[in-house]
Amino acid sequence: MRTFATILFLCTAAAAQTSIVFPSDHQNIANGDASISWFPFSSGVSRMQIVYDAWDLQLPANTPITRIGFRQDGSSTAASQLLQLEVRMGRTLGTSTTLGTTYDTNFQGASNTVFGPALYTLPGFTSGTTAAPVWINLTTPYVYDGTSNLLVEFRVLSNNNGNQSFSYPLDMAGFVSPVVAGVQGCPHSGGQRPVLTSQPTRVGGNWSVSLGSGPANSLILLCLAPGQAMTAPYSLQPYVAGIAPSCQGQLPLTGLVVMSGFTNSGGGLSWSVPVPNDRSFNDLVISSQVAALDFFVPGGVALSNADQVQFGIAPAMTVLYSQGNANAAVGSLYPNTGAVTLFN
Repeated sequence: MRTFATILFLCTAAAAQTSIVFPSDHQNIANGDASISWFPFSSGVSRMQIVYDAWDLQLPANTPITRIGFRQDGSSTAASQLLQLEVRMGRTLGTSTTLGTTYDTNFQGASNTVFGPALYTLPGFTSGTTAAPVWINLTTPYVYDGTSNLLVEFRVLSNNNGNQSFSYPLDMAGFVSPVVAGVQGCPHSGGQRPVLTSQPTRVGGNWSVSLGSGPANSLILLCLAPGQAMTAPYSLQPYVAGIAPSCQGQLPLTGLVVMSGFTNSGGGLSWSVPVPNDRSFNDLVISSQVAALDFFVPGGVALSNADQVQFGIAPAMTVLYSQGNANAAVGSLYPNTGAVTLFN
């Protein structure tokens, strides 16, 4: 029979293997929507920093980081390489929007060398190795305080490719904005069912929603439920006299906002609404549905499907980059560069 101490050890070891993924919205996304081939290993002799904003770094206070990894791009192939590599970590007052271009002043206090300078074997991989991580096991763990923005620096001193750059595609995150369509609407007098569709939307961008297959040159009411998800379909007959049974609502009946407009000759209409560049809008859900006024249908109203969008946000990470000198004093900023990163 296992002793309590053995069970505790096994549970602790299992917990220690759980990786924290950044950006956090990619924890359950096996392969992001793009790849990045030049960061952080493959630009020849180089110096790079990446800041991870604390608000999205889900590491508990006083967590020792023992390794850092990057996911391979699942649809690409890369050869193994040898690097002379140094990795540093530390706190920073900079964020993904305010990081400076001078390397040494970005650290708040002293940086901590957590790997090297030492030989590092960059593993090769083939297409289909989705989510397989490329790990750097730190020779000196870094204890994260749980509140500071984390700054990680990579210095490539040399490589076995004649110090030249090479392609090494890693998984790259974008903003995550799920769009869900509700049950189909009911037809207008032309026999078509209006179709409402949102585009994926990020904080600081525009929410675009468009209607197709509506009645031509007709008054349209776009009903919105900000901050509320779609409901189960329900009959509108108690609310609109004579409306067809197939016309079902899917919006909450409180907190609605109504916008109006006229369709074009093809029955189409679009709206575009700016989303403030404010993190409080991240994960905001908006559900919407269109009522099209049509004298020749029961109840005088045709409905679109309901539509639901959840706003996403650009990765809260920015890269400072320079090539040709591992001790460069300044570099160029690449905001919101979302190399999917894992921490243990």
